[in-house]
Formats: sequence, C-alpha cells, structure tokens
Amino acid sequence: MKLLSKSILLFLSVGILITSCKKDDQINTTVPENPNYTPDTIIVNSLMTALKPGASGDLDLGCMRVGYPFDLVLKSGSTVAIQNQAAFDAAMNATGADRVVAFAFPLLVTKADGSAVQIGSNRDLAEAYASCVPNQGWERAAASGDLIPACLLGYVCLEIVYPVNLVDGNDQPYTANDETELIDLIVSIDTLYFALPLTVINLSGDQVEINDVATFFELAFDCELIDPPVVADGIQFNGFACNRLAFPFNVQTSNGDIITVDDENEYAGLILNGAEIELLFPFSLIDENDNIIPINNLDDLIVAYNGCGIEIVIEPVDICETPAHVLLFFNTALIDCRYSINYPLQLAAGGQVFTINTFIEYFGVYNAYNLNEIDMVYPVSITLLSDGSTVTFNNDQDICTFIANCQ
Repeated sequence: MKLLSKSILLFLSVGILITSCKKDDQINTTVPENPNYTPDTIIVNSLMTALKPGASGDLDLGCMRVGYPFDLVLKSGSTVAIQNQAAFDAAMNATGADRVVAFAFPLLVTKADGSAVQIGSNRDLAEAYASCVPNQGWERAAASGDLIPACLLGYVCLEIVYPVNLVDGNDQPYTANDETELIDLIVSIDTLYFALPLTVINLSGDQVEINDVATFFELAFDCELIDPPVVADGIQFNGFACNRLAFPFNVQTSNGDIITVDDENEYAGLILNGAEIELLFPFSLIDENDNIIPINNLDDLIVAYNGCGIEIVIEPVDICETPAHVLLFFNTALIDCRYSINYPLQLAAGGQVFTINTFIEYFGVYNAYNLNEIDMVYPVSITLLSDGSTVTFNNDQDICTFIANCQ
C-alpha cells in the first residue's frame, strides 16, 4: 500500500499520443461473376479475406477469433465444413461452382476478453469487425495529426455524426452518409481514415468537433473504459505537453506483467483496449526540436513540463486522513520499518468490540463495516523486525506519526 498519495493540481489535457486508425490485415474485395451480387456479399467476402491464422490455432478477424469448425457457403449454394486451416485454405482457393461466397450463419466467434458470441448475419459480423479497435496505422496519425483510423467509435464512448469524410492510404477521398455506408467502406477499403474535422456526440450528449488527434484522445479519456497511463507514485498524466513520448519504453499491467512497447500501434492498442498500465521509469521524451530528454524519475518529468511552460505542483495528502487501523494493518512491510503486529488486540465497530488474533480476523471486520466506523482499542503494540524492539501506540496520532516517519 502506498503511504503517501499525491495529486496533480494542474489537470493536463494535452495529447498523450498523436495517432490514427488502420486495420491490421489488408482487406481485399472479391468481385463475383454474378451481376446480381449484393453489397452484403461484398462485406462477407472481404471479411473472409481478412481472416488470418491466429496464435491459438484458430482464425483472427480483428478483435475476434473464429474457431473451427464452421461452415462456408459455396457459389453452387451448398456448404462445406471447415475443420482446420488446411481445409480453409483449400476452400478459399477453390474456383467455379466451388468458390466460397459467404459464411454460413450463425457463426460463433470469440471476443478479445475470451467471451463467446454468436453472430447471426453478414451485417452483424461486419458491424462487429468495424467496432474493433484497430491495431495498425497509428504511426501515420502520429505523423499527420489530422487523421483518425476509420472505425466505429463506440469503444471510446463516442457517437459519429454523419456525413463523414474519409481518405484511404493513397489519400483518395470518400464520404459515408450513415453507419451502413461507413461499415461497408471499412471492411472493403484498405487503410481507411477519418479526415478531420470530425463531429461526434460525447458522453454528455453534446456535439463536439474533433480537429486534431490530441482532441480525440482527450475525449477518449473521458470514457470510463479508457485510462491514460500512470507515471509512478500513482500520478496520472494525460500527455507530455510540448514533448512526445519516445519508443521503446516499458509499462506494467494491472496483473504485474512488464511489457516493452515498441511503436505507436502497440501503445494505442493498449490504451484504447482499456488496459490498465503504468509507465515505468526510465523513459525518454522528444522535444519540439527532436532532442531526447531522459526521464529517470518524477523530478525529471516535472522539469520537462516546466520546459513547456507548465508548472506542476505536487503536494502530499495528510496520511492521518486514513483510518489508523488501515495504516497499522496494511503497512507491515514498510521498507524502513518492517514490523509485526502484536496480537491479540481489539477493534470497536457497530457497537461491538472484536478481539483480533490474525489479519484474517481483522479483514472480516474490515469488510463488514465502513472504514471510518472502525476504531482501534488502545493500547496496541508492534514489534520491529530490525531489532525486536516493541513500539506501543496509545492513540490514532501515535500510529499516524510512526507510519509517516517510516516513509
């Protein structure tokens, strides 16, 4: 447990990452021989072309996986069962009456969080694909600052206001007048981007115009599903002012894994997919003149902000605002003052007095009552592991003073 929580008095709304949105796999449009072929079939063929072998032995489709077995519909009207990768490759290479024209529905897919979802139609599959957070193309947005990869923006709690202007990887312009047209374009055109400005509806129901990628990320961080990275000591930053983050750098996930982030695509993927990450020191920033600024600690970061004309004041919060029982039970592993609690001791809560002999018994009271309703019954004592000496506390202030002096 961190003893000294800190807060930034200046809220930083500058862009964390200048990025944009492109689909991972190239999507090719299959042109059928049948002149009556419909847009729905175009979507399905494009999505099947986007299927790629997955690391877990199935097929990847954006943020979804299609597992074996599944059926495909042939031009002849019959279906073929696909049991493995070899069967899928053979079906996709067939010609004539045996050429694949569609998935057979319903189709079972697995989402990125591991949950299984049954897709009932071509349109539903296309919409699910267009809703995926793109994991490629952010490097172009980082360079341009005025492009956002074209995808449905529900993952950042935004609703698109139509019509919207788009460009492909060759700057060929397109216009989508509604969501159906946008989905068709996303699944059938390679490297499709929103051309800013883009008007969206935010969580408050207000129309907001996005004129640059930095504004897009500011709005994204308003979505409860998306968190900006945390930089040490529990301090959270939305960006780096006039500087930008240099690759590679390391982040730690909520489960303790340390990941090296090599480029804009990986970084955007982590943030926009809702990963809880902490940016680890050391890392580097790049200033407006492309100079490298080493950031080894929080002081270095504050200096970097000062260079952008932004003053950050970090002040400690009074740790005595935390109930004394929480300070005592959750700080036994203090680096400078490791200690063990001397049992039994007593807690008063809800008009009762509880005798506590273990941490588990304390945790039972901790979970049963509001933290501020629990009081220590003094005196209580601890044993310092460094020399075996005993420290006795006679009130809440004694515990607070001891913990504060052990930081």
